[in-house]
Amino acid sequence: MSSDQIGAVDSQHEASHKFDYFLQICEDQGTTLYRKNVLTIGCGDGAFTNALFHHEAHVTGLDRSVRKLTDAKSRNPNITYRKGDAEHLPFERDSFDVVIAFGVWHLFDRPKVLSEASRVLSEHGTLLIVSEKVISSNESSETASFFPEEWYEEWEETKWNISNQWSVEDVSSKWFPEKTFFQNDQKLNQFNLVEVETHYNCITLRK
Repeated sequence: MSSDQIGAVDSQHEASHKFDYFLQICEDQGTTLYRKNVLTIGCGDGAFTNALFHHEAHVTGLDRSVRKLTDAKSRNPNITYRKGDAEHLPFERDSFDVVIAFGVWHLFDRPKVLSEASRVLSEHGTLLIVSEKVISSNESSETASFFPEEWYEEWEETKWNISNQWSVEDVSSKWFPEKTFFQNDQKLNQFNLVEVETHYNCITLRK
């Protein structure tokens, strides 16, 4: 595999296929996103938000990075994007049916985000938190554990009820470069390819 191919392993087509599979599992687990008003916080370059759009969700993406929002808008100009942070959501009360934090929950001031999510969610709204864990072929899938204990404690303290939790294994393997060092060899900083898969640990919370 060439270096050009390495850069292409996570193409938009593959990302779309991956998220389509993920969204179908969500539906199977009872988390309906189809035609719901959905907010993704920390939406980044919009890959997941775009998948939600094609899943016919009425989706809004939020991120504090202007550069990432520009990338997201160029990916799909039909999606609504807002600049802002998850601790101070720029939306009215009861604006959304679902709030999603995909791979970003550890970055936030979580109690503040829980308060804001409670405010902008409708009466029977859902907070979906997804944590990504990338493991290599020589690791046990058991290393893809669920969430830190302190997160469960925070949810309990703030009176959020756990509706469901599940894990999704990536439908396809990927190859990533792994740096390898050789002692007594001039070929230092050599990269090998290692097979990896992504596990998505998911939990839905209700007010």
